[in-house]
Formats: sequence, C-alpha cells, structure tokens
Amino acid sequence: MDVKLERHHLACLKYVSDDPDRYPLTGLHVEGAHVVATNGHCLVELPLEQGAEAPAVTIEPELLHSAKRLAPLQIVGKEIIHGAHGAVFPLKQVEGKYPDWDTVFPKDKPIAVLEINSRYLLEMLEFVSKLPSVDVGVSHPVRMEIHPFPKPLVLRALDFRGLIMPLLMDSSEAGY
Repeated sequence: MDVKLERHHLACLKYVSDDPDRYPLTGLHVEGAHVVATNGHCLVELPLEQGAEAPAVTIEPELLHSAKRLAPLQIVGKEIIHGAHGAVFPLKQVEGKYPDWDTVFPKDKPIAVLEINSRYLLEMLEFVSKLPSVDVGVSHPVRMEIHPFPKPLVLRALDFRGLIMPLLMDSSEAGY
C-alpha cells in the first residue's frame, strides 16, 4: 500500500467512533480509492488522490490525531511516513471487520436535489444548536424540508424557522 493522506482526509477523524462496543468503527478506514469514517450516526467519505488504490485497512486514530497538523502523511506498507520531516511510525490497525459502508448510501433517485452553500447551512445549524433547551446539553432535533428547485431548504426546530436558498444550477443536474 502506498497512499497519501492529506489534511482534509485526516479531518474525517472527527467522525470515528469512541464507543468501545463499536470497536471496528474506532479508526480511519482506507479502502480502494476512499477514506471513510463513521461513528454509527454520521458517515463521511472522501476520495484519495486520483489513481490511488489501497487494500482495506482501518488505522488506529491515536497517531493520526497527533499527526494531523503534520499532514500530508504517506502510508507505505506497514509504516506511516510524515511527508515533510520523514519521520517513520508503525501502522497500527483496528481489529475487526469494518462495515460495508458503501451500501448505506441510497441507490434510488432522490425526491429532490438542492445545492446549498455549506457555510450557510453550518451557520444555521450552529444557531439552532444554541437555542435554549429544556434538557441542558441536549441538541435540538432539526427538521429539513426539501422542496423542488428553486425553492429554499427550510429548517425547523422548536419555535425556530429558517431557510437557505439553493445555489443556482441547471435543472438537468437536479434530476427533474
């Protein structure tokens, strides 16, 4: 295996599980041309650099967490090499079978497609997460209402209502 992990790949570590009952999910999974992380509630997948292929391996996150500020990292065989400094660390793998992550993504046609500015969506969700709650420390559930293009994405939580206008796109891209 000879794979390069960039800073954005290591950012996926946010989504690895820390639940000891979900041990196979506690590492960063590299498989084929993909980097995958899931905590059982959220799953993120990013492509490796074009042309890269890797056998399935789930890497223990401890070294990766401490090295993410040092990215890029090169995985060569059973070693992780820090790109700029050349420091070599042993590749430690998580035991157990990683779930078949690609089957989780729906294969049917979506009911609607909206392209939303990710910064606006993040700001709106952060705003909702700071609303007063009866249960201290509990996040508010957010309902997302998806309407046909060019109508906005509507977010609702408690007495809150917000919307984000979709990015302009060709209707053929939207799948209608």
